[in-house]
Amino acid sequence: EKPQQQEHQAGCRAMSHVAPPVDGAHREPLHAAKLDHHGKRLATASADHRVRVWDVETNMHCFPVELHGHQGPVWDVAWSHPTFGPVLASAGEDNFVVVWHELDGDWCQVYRHEVQGLAVAVQFCPWEYGLQFAVACCDGQVLVLRRLGDEGTGPSNSKWRTEAFRAHDGGTFAICWAPAVSPSVQTSTDTPVCRLALAPRRLVSGGADKQVRIWRHDIQTDAWVDQHQFPSGEHSDWVRDVAWRPNVGIPENIIASCAEDGTVRVWRQATDGQPWTRQAAWQLSASAWQVAWSATGSIMAVTTSRNQVLLYHETAGGSWEAV
Repeated sequence: EKPQQQEHQAGCRAMSHVAPPVDGAHREPLHAAKLDHHGKRLATASADHRVRVWDVETNMHCFPVELHGHQGPVWDVAWSHPTFGPVLASAGEDNFVVVWHELDGDWCQVYRHEVQGLAVAVQFCPWEYGLQFAVACCDGQVLVLRRLGDEGTGPSNSKWRTEAFRAHDGGTFAICWAPAVSPSVQTSTDTPVCRLALAPRRLVSGGADKQVRIWRHDIQTDAWVDQHQFPSGEHSDWVRDVAWRPNVGIPENIIASCAEDGTVRVWRQATDGQPWTRQAAWQLSASAWQVAWSATGSIMAVTTSRNQVLLYHETAGGSWEAV
């Protein structure tokens, strides 16, 4: 049975500004809508097999291009960091992941990769690691596709390497990269000093086994290892989405997860190497389909099956309140 969980990707992650609605012009249901790094362009993916790119910098929304590269519904789309130029990745029901690059105003396919299971989610990693992205697949695998060679500005004429590992029995539905920079507190002097270091590549994932897991790339073995599994029983149905809070310069990690059963969990790690603890938990009256953070990590949004967007913020005491 084909999963329904990707319907939650139909929301855009922008939170700070409400713009006029965009008429998607797709002939079938919309599965994903993602703003680029600067919030000026919107990429949409639909069941009509197409990806569209919109100019949304002004209220006069312009629909400049339609990308044809999939032979089935497109479940997700993602932008790379602008360091690499205008680059998109799309994941489709045709078992293909496609990388698109805009050059001199024209979009073209620069890479296609066939996956074993239905590709349902895609996300580029932080730019500090180079041009690479992760793909969640319904066969339970996570793929990491990494460009090799020249680290210039663009994927054209590049070779790509594939790293794969099995993450969840029954299907992997959600993935999110950890921030590249890991703050650590050094107290060798009288005054504690917060220093930044490039952390190993890490991912958090969720799936049909109702589990949330953290994966770390081991440089010594060149393999992805299961670094942490959150306690069982926190979610009683499919985990729809996971989101690692953006780094805000303080030595802690926070991950949010949500599930089909309406449960939302927030997990906190005080510093790298310390145990993870549950910081917050609540039960919604509808399925929770997506969780996302604002750019500064101060606001968390949860979308539900009732077309709601719920906003929460962290209090000074560490609890979470509805906005």
